[in-house]
This record gives sequence, structure tokens and C-alpha cells, in this order.
Amino acid sequence: MSKKAIIAGGLLAVVATVGYVAMDLPPYGDEAAGTIVPAKRFRADENGAPGVAAAMGDQSNSGAQYGAATDAASDAASNAASDAASNAASNASIRAMSDAASDAASDAASDAASNAAIRSKSDAASDAASDAASDAASAAALRARVNAAADAASDAASDAASNAAIRSKSDAASDAASDAASDAAAEAASRSAIKANARASD
Repeated sequence: MSKKAIIAGGLLAVVATVGYVAMDLPPYGDEAAGTIVPAKRFRADENGAPGVAAAMGDQSNSGAQYGAATDAASDAASNAASDAASNAASNASIRAMSDAASDAASDAASDAASNAAIRSKSDAASDAASDAASDAASAAALRARVNAAADAASDAASDAASNAAIRSKSDAASDAASDAASDAAAEAASRSAIKANARASD
């Protein structure tokens, strides 16, 4: 309920209270001439002047009662309006605090969700970087092993070729030496035969 509605309700209650009190009180002043005054005059004719004074005193008492009732109604209206305003202010304050608490809770939840999303993205990026680094290290190690195997095979092939060449050279030298020795022996045998034949002829 809004503050204006509460104040309007309080004023309506005050107006109703004043109307009820005014309708419940006896007539005052000239309005009472048709009922109270003739009765008082009738008694005054029988009893003399004291009856008139009594009637005037009753009218004065009625006026005092009407004034007191009016003052009481006015005070009640003022108190009702004050209470209504106080209640409205209190309710508005409570609603303001509730709204502030709700907004604070909503902001806190939003901030927590944002921070969680940021941390999640950061963790995902960190995991991706770690995985990429691990994959790169594995690939580098594999390439290193492949390169090492290739280098070892190349070195082995080079060594084998070198050894084969050395062996080939050694075999060629051995064959040449053997051929040279054979040729030298044949030549020596030929010269010996020639000398022998020459001696025989002599």
C-alpha cells in the first residue's frame, strides 16, 4: 500500500469519527429552541426565574460538551493522521531496506557469477596452454628421437661405406702385390732359363 493511500485512509477515518460524534451530540444554541426551550419555559412559568436559569445552564453544558467532543474528534483526527504518516514512513523505510538488501544480494550474485566465469575461462586457457606445451614437448622429443635414429643410420651407412672402401683398397693392394710378385717370379725364372741355355750352348 502506498503512502498516499495510507494518509487518505486516515483522513477518511477522521472525517467519519467527527461526523459520528456530531450526529450523536444533542442540538446546540438556536437549533434546540423547538424542543428544549419550550419545556424549560413551561417549567419557568410554574417555578419562576430559577427554571429559566436552569435551562440556560443546561444549554451552556450542552455547548461545553459539544466543544469537548469537537476537540476530542480533532485530536483523534490529528493522532490518526500522525499515526498513518508514521506507519507510512516506517513501511517505506522497511521497503527501502528490503529493496536495498535485494539489490545488494542480486549484485553480489552477479559479481560471483562473473568472477566464476572469468576463473573458468582462465582455468580453461591455462589448461589449453599446458596441453599445448605438453604436446609440443612430446612432438619435439619424438622429432629428436627420429633425428637421432636418422643420424645414427647415416653414420652407420657412412662407416660401412668407409670400411668397404678401405677393404676394397686393401684387397686391390694385396692383389697388386700378389700380381707383382708373380710377375717378378716369372721374369726371374725366364732370365734363369735364358742364362742356362746360354751356358749350354757354350
